[in-house]
Amino acid sequence: MVFKDNVKSNLFTRVMIFTMAFVSSILTARALGPEQKGVLSFAWTGFMLIASFGHLGLNNVIIYFHARRHHPYSEMIQTNGPVLFFMALCYGGVFLGLKAVGLIPSVYTWGFLVLGAVFVEMHFQMVLFRAFYIAKQNLVQMNRYVLTAEAIGLLSIAGLFATNRLTPFTWVAAMCLVILIQLVLFTLNNPPAGIKLKFLVDRGLLKGELTYGFHALLTGLFLFLIFRSDQFFIYYFLGDESLGVYSVAVAIAGCFLFVPQSITTALAGRLYAHEDRDSEKYRFFFRTLKASSGICLLMAAVGVSFSHWIIALYGDAFSPGIQALRILIISTVFLSFNELANVLFFTEGKIRLCMVLSGIACCSNLALNTLLIPVWGIEGAAVASLVSYAILGGMSWTFMLKCSHLTLKKALLADSSLWAELNALIKLFK
Repeated sequence: MVFKDNVKSNLFTRVMIFTMAFVSSILTARALGPEQKGVLSFAWTGFMLIASFGHLGLNNVIIYFHARRHHPYSEMIQTNGPVLFFMALCYGGVFLGLKAVGLIPSVYTWGFLVLGAVFVEMHFQMVLFRAFYIAKQNLVQMNRYVLTAEAIGLLSIAGLFATNRLTPFTWVAAMCLVILIQLVLFTLNNPPAGIKLKFLVDRGLLKGELTYGFHALLTGLFLFLIFRSDQFFIYYFLGDESLGVYSVAVAIAGCFLFVPQSITTALAGRLYAHEDRDSEKYRFFFRTLKASSGICLLMAAVGVSFSHWIIALYGDAFSPGIQALRILIISTVFLSFNELANVLFFTEGKIRLCMVLSGIACCSNLALNTLLIPVWGIEGAAVASLVSYAILGGMSWTFMLKCSHLTLKKALLADSSLWAELNALIKLFK
C-alpha cells in the first residue's frame, strides 16, 4: 500500500512539475529568444553538472549507507553537511578565478557566477535532507514540499515575464528560490526531530562514503554527459542560437520520462525492503518495468505525432527543432529502461556495473556527437542521443536478466499482474 501511495503521489507530482516546467519554458523561450536561451542553457548545464556531481559521490550513497549499513541519519548530516558547504565555496572560488583570468565569456557577469555557486550549495544540502524521506518511503510528504516550491518558482517566472524582467540572471535567481524553499521545508519538517546539527565530521564515515560513492559519482557523471554533452558540442560547433533551439527540444523530450522518473524513488524504497536474491523482488521489479515502458511507448507515439504543434507554442524561431524533438522523444523509450535498471543495480550494491555501462554509452555518445553534429547539426546530436540510449538500454536489459536469473521470454511475458500494474498506473491519470 505504501508503494502504491508513493507512486501515485510521485506521478501526480511529476505531472504537475512537468506542466509547470513546460509553461515556464515557453515563457522563458519567448522572453529570451534562441540566442539568449542558448546563453542560459550553456551556463545552466554547467551549474547542474557541478550541483549533481560536484559532491564527489556523497549525495549518491546517503540512502545506501543509511538503509544497508545502518549509519544514523544524524551522523551523515553532521558529516556531509559541512563538507558539502566547503566544496561549494571551492567551486565558487573556481568560478571567480576563471572569470578573473578571462576564461569565462563576458556575457556571464560576476554576480551571475556568484548566484550559480549559491545554487550549487543549496542543491547539495537539499539532496542531503531529501534523502531521509526516500529512505523511509515517506514520499507523499516530500512531494508536498516540492510542489509548493515549484509552484512559487513558476509564479516568479510568470511575474518576471509579465514585467519584462526575465533574463538569464533572474531565471537562475528563480531556480535558487525553488531550491531554497525546498531546503527550508525539508530542514524544518525532517522527521528525526532529535537531530542536533553540529559541525562534526566523522572521518571514517566520510572515507567510506567517498570510496563507495566514487563509482556512483562516475555513473552519474557519465549519464549526465550522455544527456547534456550534446549541448556543449552544439555550443562550440553551432553557437548560441542553435543551442537555444535544441535545448527547448531536450526539455520537451525530458517530459516524456515522467513515468519512470516518478517510480524510481518509490521503487528504490520498495527494493531496499527486500533481501538480495529475493525472487519476489525481481518479479515485482519486472512487472513495474514493463508497465512503465509500455506507457512510455504510448506517450512517445503521441508525442511524435504532435511535435509540430508542441514547438508552435514556443514561437516560429524554435521551429527548426521539430525533427530533433521527434528523434529525442523516440530515444526516451530506450532511456526509460535504464532509469529503472539503475535502481535495481544500486539497491544490490552493483554500482561498479552501473559505472561501466554508463561509461560505454557515454564514450559512444561523445564519439557520435563529434562525428554527426558538424554534418547534420542539431539533428545529428539527436541521432547521437538515440543510438547511445539504445546501447545503454540494451546493455541494461542484458544485466538485469543476469542479476535476476530470468530468461528474456519470462521477463517479457505479459501476465495478469502486469496488466494490473499497467491499469493501476493508467487510472492515476483519470
